[in-house]
Amino acid sequence: EAVESHARELGDDVVGVVTDLTDPDGVAAVVDAARDRWGRLDVLVNVAGGLHVMKSTAETSPDEWQREVDANVRTTFLMTRAAIPLLRDSKGAIVNFASPSGLRATKGMAAYNAGKAGVVALTRSTALEEKGHGVRVNAIAPGVVDTAQNREEMGEDAMDWVTRDEIVDAVLFLAGKAGSGVSGETLRVMGRQI
Repeated sequence: EAVESHARELGDDVVGVVTDLTDPDGVAAVVDAARDRWGRLDVLVNVAGGLHVMKSTAETSPDEWQREVDANVRTTFLMTRAAIPLLRDSKGAIVNFASPSGLRATKGMAAYNAGKAGVVALTRSTALEEKGHGVRVNAIAPGVVDTAQNREEMGEDAMDWVTRDEIVDAVLFLAGKAGSGVSGETLRVMGRQI
C-alpha cells in the first residue's frame, strides 16, 4: 500500500508495482504495467539489489550467497530478459547498477562482489547480443552514495560521498541521446573518490 500510495503522490506518470523481482512472474508484472500504461518501454534501469552480506567466503553460508547473488544479478537478468522485446521495438537502453566491487573485489564481501561482477559480465554480454537490435546496455558502478543510512553507518566524515544527483546524471547520459555511442561499458561514478 505504501508503494502504491507514494506512486500516486508522484503523479499520473508514475505506476507503482509491488512484486518480487527474483520471480519471473513478478518481473513480467512490472513490464506488463509499463506496456499497459505507456504502450512502450524506452529505458530500463536495473537498480534493485544492494549489499546485505558482509562476510568472507569461508563465513558465508550457501543460503546467504544465493540471496546476495539473486538480489543483484538474478534481478538484473530477469528484468532485462523480460524487457528486451519492448526495448528492441523502441531501440531503447538498459542501465544496470553494478559496483566498484564488481570490477575489483573488496575483502569481506565475497557474495556481493560475485553478484556485482555478474552484473558487469551480464551488461557486456547483453550489449554484444543486442547490438544488432539497436538496444544499448551499460552499467554504472557508483561509489558510496550520500544517504542518511550510509552516513549513520559510516560516520559523517568517513569519505567523499557520491551524490544522488551525480548518479542521476550518469544514468541520464547512458540512457539518453548523449550516450548513444556507448554500449557494453561500466562507468565508475566515484565523486571525488579515486
